[in-house]
Amino acid sequence: MKVKINSHNQLKPLDILSLIIIGLVGGVITAWLSVGVGELLVLFLIFRGFCVTLAIASAVAVTAITVWSAAPIHLSAESDAVWGIVMYAGPAAIIGGIVAKTIATYINTKMLKTVLGLWILIMGLVG
Repeated sequence: MKVKINSHNQLKPLDILSLIIIGLVGGVITAWLSVGVGELLVLFLIFRGFCVTLAIASAVAVTAITVWSAAPIHLSAESDAVWGIVMYAGPAAIIGGIVAKTIATYINTKMLKTVLGLWILIMGLVG
C-alpha cells in the first residue's frame, strides 16, 4: 500500500493567520533566546505538508530578515556584542548552514521533523 504524502505549495487562509501568529510569537522568542522564529516556521510548514526544502529555505529567509532588522542595534557603539565570539561563531554558523542543507537532503521528512522537534525542546529546556 502506497502512502500519499500531502505536499502542496499554496497557502490557505488559516495558514496565513498561523504564519502571522508564528511570526509574532517567534519574534518574541528570538529576541529572548536568539532562536525561535525560523525553527517554528520550518516545523509549521513541514507539518502542513510543504516540501522540506521550501520549508527550510523559507525559515532561513525569515531568520535572515529578522537578524538584519536587528543589526543596527547590535552593530552600534552601545552594543553588548562580544566581537571575539562573533568572529569565530559567524563563519562557523555559515559553514554549519551549508552542511545542514546538505544533510537535510539525505534525511527523510519524518526523521527531520523528529530532530527539529527535539532541538526546539532541548533549546527550550536549556534556555
